Amino acid sequence: MEPHCSVKSSSVAHERAACGSTKQDQVAGALAVRAVLWSIGIPSEITLKLLSRMYLPGCSRRHEPLTIKEFCEVRDRRLRKQIGKTLKSAVHLANWKGTVVVVKCAKMQQSNMVKNLRKSHSMMLGGVEGASPRRADGDETEADITEELLHEIQLLASLRHPDLVLFLGACLDPNYPIMFVSEFMGGGDLEHFMYNMREKHQVAAWKPPLWRMVEWSCAIGRALAFLHGFAAPIVHRDLKPLNLLLTKNLELKMTDFGISKMMATMENEHHTMTGGVGSYLYMAPEVVRYEEYNEKVDIYSYGLIMYYLSSGKRPFHHITLDPEVILQQYCQKKEPRPLISDCPKILRGIIEPCWQTDKFVRPSAEEITLQLDAIAASRGVSCESCSTM
Repeated sequence: MEPHCSVKSSSVAHERAACGSTKQDQVAGALAVRAVLWSIGIPSEITLKLLSRMYLPGCSRRHEPLTIKEFCEVRDRRLRKQIGKTLKSAVHLANWKGTVVVVKCAKMQQSNMVKNLRKSHSMMLGGVEGASPRRADGDETEADITEELLHEIQLLASLRHPDLVLFLGACLDPNYPIMFVSEFMGGGDLEHFMYNMREKHQVAAWKPPLWRMVEWSCAIGRALAFLHGFAAPIVHRDLKPLNLLLTKNLELKMTDFGISKMMATMENEHHTMTGGVGSYLYMAPEVVRYEEYNEKVDIYSYGLIMYYLSSGKRPFHHITLDPEVILQQYCQKKEPRPLISDCPKILRGIIEPCWQTDKFVRPSAEEITLQLDAIAASRGVSCESCSTM
């Protein structure tokens, strides 16, 4: 295994390593994916939308086609307890080829997954049988949610970076719900970690040591620099503590690309994407207002996360604890911001520019990471990833 290079050269190195796909390869891959999706009953309009995002002209990044070799055979899995859920998906632990992994599927398909795995004797007790999936709220149909899950699978299969949760494979077996498998992060998500530490110390606000905060912030920055560094930048759009997972050794990795988007090519940089996505508290104002935006919406969220980590306080706590109130202020063209005075002085010049009103003034993820690296170096701590490719 090769050691991960620092963020100073990651954007160029990763892009060079990912290039090399020929047009013939892309066409063949597209046909293969289309055949698989049609064979399992995915509507043609969803298939075409998915394929149109997989192979974008002008993008220098290679989008690896999803091949049968990458799919996980159901007989190799033993499903265990449910460890998480959202309005759209359910997440379970599973044993796969001798390793504990995570399985994610659309929630409305969860009951079918449990039923089929019970029939195939691939299910263990421990929380699965008590699961009671519901249809997602709102106007989204099963086809919409299926498309989002397929989009996440396609994107994860084409990305590999030490600071992203490792994608292991996907199951598109026609007899089973669509699902994918990723590495298990034993430390849980950052939001619950912070909550547990507040409970443990019986305090209203808890923050990690400065060196740990810088280490985690560097990991987020490296992941964003990687995603934003392509000719067609990938925008996460839902960056928040719940989507930052920890290993048992408390190394941080980014996850959940269900609503991520690939931006237009650099010649058409300013692109209007679907508004109203992401989580309220960490959402950039331009997204709330359905305005034109770019990858700098992730930088805004990044700044709020660094504020949370360095102060131990939720963003906007001095205004309200209700995220809806902040959304209403955004819609009224107001610009509420966290109290930068809550953060250590050494970090204020890094964090505050991230939430500039003018998105074009916000720094890049690579610039932020280099600044954090300088702080770490001044204290004799390395900010470079110790993960391996």
